Amino acid sequence: MLIGSGAQGAHAGADSCYVAIHIAERMAPDEGSRTAAAARPAVAWVGDRGAILISSLLKFVVIVAIVGTVGFDAISMTTTAVQLGSAAQEAAQVGHDSYASSHSSLSADQQVALYAKQHGFTVPARGVIIAADGTVTVTLAAKAKTIAAKYISPLHKYVEPTATATATNSTY
Repeated sequence: MLIGSGAQGAHAGADSCYVAIHIAERMAPDEGSRTAAAARPAVAWVGDRGAILISSLLKFVVIVAIVGTVGFDAISMTTTAVQLGSAAQEAAQVGHDSYASSHSSLSADQQVALYAKQHGFTVPARGVIIAADGTVTVTLAAKAKTIAAKYISPLHKYVEPTATATATNSTY
């Protein structure tokens, strides 16, 4: 016998369905079904309660994933740009020191390229400029390790930054 299958009046809805199923599970016409009813759980989830919980958890996981991806990409792009700026200054000083000791622009180019390679950066074409007074200007490039920003065109200048630095004779 299923109680609650008819009109429920003001209480018709998910709660009355739950009560009806709960009562129907506890009522057993014979001995064999009492054993089966005792083995079943006392609470039966009927309706949208489980779906609401799952959808809420899914939304939370998606939001955390998006925030995490944006945060990771932002930190990666920022650290790459900061490291690139200081590496460009050091590479310019290496190139200046090499040119000052050998007066060979080829030697300065090679030293700058070696320094950039050792530190994970690249020297673009015309990345080393040596002026007549011995001033060395170096441009380095890098590529930040990102998850999603590399696929967004307006962010390419941040994903693949360049930095330029100059080293001159020090006058104290």
